[in-house]
Amino acid sequence: MEEQEPLSQHSQLQIKVARELRFFLNKIISKASFADPLLADTQNISFSHVDMSPDLKNALVNCSFLRTKNDDIDTKAIIKALNKAQGYFKKELSRNKNLRYIPRMKFAEDKIYDRNDKFETLMQKLHSKD
Repeated sequence: MEEQEPLSQHSQLQIKVARELRFFLNKIISKASFADPLLADTQNISFSHVDMSPDLKNALVNCSFLRTKNDDIDTKAIIKALNKAQGYFKKELSRNKNLRYIPRMKFAEDKIYDRNDKFETLMQKLHSKD
């Protein structure tokens, strides 16, 4: 996967459309009911960040999963199911009058929380050595 561009290199329109898209996707998934059993528990899925292409035709939608340490969530399977359900999301987004174009979306897991957990673990180890 390509490295994300710094936020300053995104146009104001890209940022605005990304925020709108993220807002409406979170709204859609909070009310949706899917036939796919992997997407049955949608209150544990959140869209944390959206990156728009410069032409606004493509969007990378980063997903985060609310879970406890004991949860055994197959995030790869859920991401695959979200990508399969893209048509549903596009149909629901088309009802929104704020978006002129509905971009092609690719869903991916947001790894920022995993990196934060690893960082916290390292910090705890350092502090326990003192």
